[in-house]
Amino acid sequence: MLFERFDGIAGLRSLASIIDYAAEKYGDHAAVWVRRGDDELVISYRELRSLTARVAVGLADAGVEGKPVLLVGGLSWEWFLSFCGIVCAGGIAVPADREFDGAKLTELAQRTSAAFVVGDEAILESAAVTDLLAAEPGLTTIDFSAIDTFSEHPCDPSQVNHFPDPGGHAIAVYVQTSGTTSVSKIVPLTHDNIASNVASAIVYVNEMDLGAIIPVLPPHHTFGLSTGLFVPILAGQTLCFGGGVGRIANDMKYFHPTILVLVPLIVESLHKKIWLEAERQGRDGQLRKAISASRMLRRVGIDVRTRLFKRVLEPFGGRLAIIICGGAVLKPELIEEFDAIGIQVINGYGITECSPIVSANSMMESRLGSIGRPIKAPYGEVALIDDEICVHGRTVMHGYLNDPEATAEAFTKDGWFKTGDLGNFDEDGFLHITGRKKNLIILSDGNNVAPEELELALSESDLVGSVVVTSETREGREQILAQIFPNEDYITEHAITNVKEQIDEFVAELNATLPGYKRIRRVVLVSHDFEKTSLGKVKRYLIPS
Repeated sequence: MLFERFDGIAGLRSLASIIDYAAEKYGDHAAVWVRRGDDELVISYRELRSLTARVAVGLADAGVEGKPVLLVGGLSWEWFLSFCGIVCAGGIAVPADREFDGAKLTELAQRTSAAFVVGDEAILESAAVTDLLAAEPGLTTIDFSAIDTFSEHPCDPSQVNHFPDPGGHAIAVYVQTSGTTSVSKIVPLTHDNIASNVASAIVYVNEMDLGAIIPVLPPHHTFGLSTGLFVPILAGQTLCFGGGVGRIANDMKYFHPTILVLVPLIVESLHKKIWLEAERQGRDGQLRKAISASRMLRRVGIDVRTRLFKRVLEPFGGRLAIIICGGAVLKPELIEEFDAIGIQVINGYGITECSPIVSANSMMESRLGSIGRPIKAPYGEVALIDDEICVHGRTVMHGYLNDPEATAEAFTKDGWFKTGDLGNFDEDGFLHITGRKKNLIILSDGNNVAPEELELALSESDLVGSVVVTSETREGREQILAQIFPNEDYITEHAITNVKEQIDEFVAELNATLPGYKRIRRVVLVSHDFEKTSLGKVKRYLIPS
């Protein structure tokens, strides 16, 4: 059954209104499916609304309205219900990175003036939270058992059906930026920021069948929070909570998801697993032939992918049809190969300050190498100003928390948010990223080099694990430098001893295809991988220039 068109979504102004809209539209359809060992819990969309209302009332009685609430631990059903309750009670959710130690949790709590901390019993008794509470003894703790108690409380029927919400202008979350090019900032996003961005995303996936999704990405990033949780809710998908990231392989076989929201690092990992398994079974040659045959047959309108790649798709649950990918550049050849075996990869582009989606390819139309078509009114507008991608509209934050100087620098005089990414539109309106403005290497001869272009080309080598391209001055001349952390797993597996020599050969071949000013003049192998964000992006500001 294909979705009906989404009447009225432009009027959604809060996360509460999304939950309410979904309850009315999908009713008894499963919103949440939870697996704990041999036990299962299935919650309908109407029940999700009722539970959220009850939890919101309980949290409001606890005093969270208008207060920042630190939400700690990994993503789970209890985490999600707590989040919904916090924001619908008028609190400000502050999702924390599950890897944060006590010092980082304390810093986040202090920067956001957190008044509460919510998590399960084990997390609240962990060393990280113990250190946090020692530094900030005024914090009130609420564990998930209290959330369960709130969900069982009697509640006025008017609060269960079309329950009150804080309104679009109220702040819903404080999100910490990933900090790839500078020290992280705190982004306040209103209910309307997120709700309008979630609504804008439906145009990219409005041909989806009702199905299941396993949330994988960390919810302290807007991509995981918005696209991984609330877009599926608005689209009528079933959120499946199982054993967490460490047991995703088992969960895929159990829940049979039809869609996953991932970052390129995970997509690349899934791609490698497909080929490693094929090689282990001695079927890699057969798989290559099947992919070629699939492509030829589809050119003449014959699609046998479901039957041809049944064994390949089984580890993903057998029904996976769509991967939504964002967070970094994805190699076009991966998109083509997944498509050949029956999985459509929809890639796009977003940034925390824009809640986060700015542009995306869609189920109906896409273009390899692009980040798709940008969001449009009434949600937002995208324009190029001096080649920089800039955004204006409902999805854009109003400013950084307690940082007027950074806020002023982030916007043009006309109020357009400057993403810091350079891009261009092709003749059909598809947006392409050409580089990061802050990373742009401006050589002494006036030529500009986008390091991301070279990094993507270098990563084509199986010998390259991570790479950062910068410039250096040697003997009075500025030139391009590539710092490479080798792919240790590949090197060990293939017993390669002359790593530097083989990488130099690859770079020489690459240089032969490049104009002189873009050529990589020196390669340095580093002994430790670069420090990265939880989405796998290198923190460039930590790389010595």
